[in-house]
Amino acid sequence: MEKSDVIITVAVVLAPAVIAFVWVMWENSVLPAMIPKSEIVAEADELIEKYGSRAEEVAANREYEAWYRSELTDQGRWKRVRREIARQQRRD
Repeated sequence: MEKSDVIITVAVVLAPAVIAFVWVMWENSVLPAMIPKSEIVAEADELIEKYGSRAEEVAANREYEAWYRSELTDQGRWKRVRREIARQQRRD
């Protein structure tokens, strides 16, 4: 087997894993980061107003539910909301 054949074989074998990794990173990191901060803050404020001290717990539950449904972008959104709630509660 020639060197070029080995390289092509390795590329073909690894391509699906690389594509899956990039897709997961895109869904879980890039897309949630593109949600405007104002939307995250508004959602956090709404949960704090509605649930008070339990707001972070509610956001964590919604994050878990999104994970369970394999909705990575939604999971990332709720992670950002949860962190914003924690930040606001630390500040107060």
